[in-house]
Amino acid sequence: MIARYLDEVLPHRYQPKGRQNRRNQLAYWTGALGELRLADLTPEAVMDSRAGLEAGKGPGGKAVSPATSNRYLAALSHVFTVAQREWGWLPYHPIRGRVDRRRESGGRVRYLSEDERKALLEACAAEGHVYLESLVVVAICTGARQGELVAARWRHVDLGRQVWEIPESKSGRPRVVPLAPPTVAALRSLPRGIGEADEVFPGPLPRAAWERAREAADLADVRFHDLRHTAASYLAMSGASVRDIQEILGHRTLAMAQRYAHLSVSHLSEAANRMASRWMT
Repeated sequence: MIARYLDEVLPHRYQPKGRQNRRNQLAYWTGALGELRLADLTPEAVMDSRAGLEAGKGPGGKAVSPATSNRYLAALSHVFTVAQREWGWLPYHPIRGRVDRRRESGGRVRYLSEDERKALLEACAAEGHVYLESLVVVAICTGARQGELVAARWRHVDLGRQVWEIPESKSGRPRVVPLAPPTVAALRSLPRGIGEADEVFPGPLPRAAWERAREAADLADVRFHDLRHTAASYLAMSGASVRDIQEILGHRTLAMAQRYAHLSVSHLSEAANRMASRWMT
C-alpha cells in the first residue's frame, strides 16, 4: 500500500523537501508495520508503533515531539485515505476516529520588533552579500517559506501587477502572494542571470552570511523561519483578519493563522481606545 502511494501519489504532492519528509515518515511506517496484512492492521498496532517512534526508535534514534508524532500519523493516515477512497483496498479508514492525535504546544511565535528589524536589515546590508538584504526584505514582507524562496523563479514574478505566483506550496496547491512596494523594490534591485533555471535567489540560501548578520544584530535567538512569524504578526497588528493571514501566508488550516489573532485584538483595542478618548470624553 505504501509502495504504491510512493509511486503513484507522492510525486504529485508537495514541494521536493515536503516529498522527502513524507518519504522519510512513510519509511518508518514501512519498517514498523510493513509485514502486516491490511486486514490485520489495527489501531492498536499503529499506536504501538507510534509509541516506539516517540520513545526514540525512529529515524536518528531520537524521541520525537508531539507535533512531529502527529505529522508521522498524518502521513500514514493519508495513505489509508487514498487506499480506501480511490483504490478500494479498505472497507473503512483504520485509524480515523480511532487513534487520537497528540496534544501539541501552541507553537513558537518569535517575531521582530521594529528596532530588531532595523538592526537586522542594517547588518544584512553591511554583509555586502549580493542578495541577503533583499532576501530578508522579501521574507518579511511576504511571509514566504524558506523552500518557496529557494524555488522562486522570475517567470512566476510579475512586478507590474505586483504578484508572485507559487505553483506548488506546502499545502500542495498553488497560491498567489501580493508584493508590497518594499518587496517590489527589493526584487528590482536583484541582479539577473546569475543562477540557473531563472532563479530569483541563485543557489542555496547564504547561511554563513545570515548567521553573521544575525549575530551582528544581537539576535542569536532568531531563526530564518521567524521572519515568517514576523510577517504574520505584522499583518495581525495592521488589522488583517485571521482569514487574510491564512490566505497570504498559505497556512493549511485556519488554526495555524489563529496563533496571531491576539496581536490583532490588542491593536484593535488600541484603536477603540483612541476613538473613545477623542469622542467620548
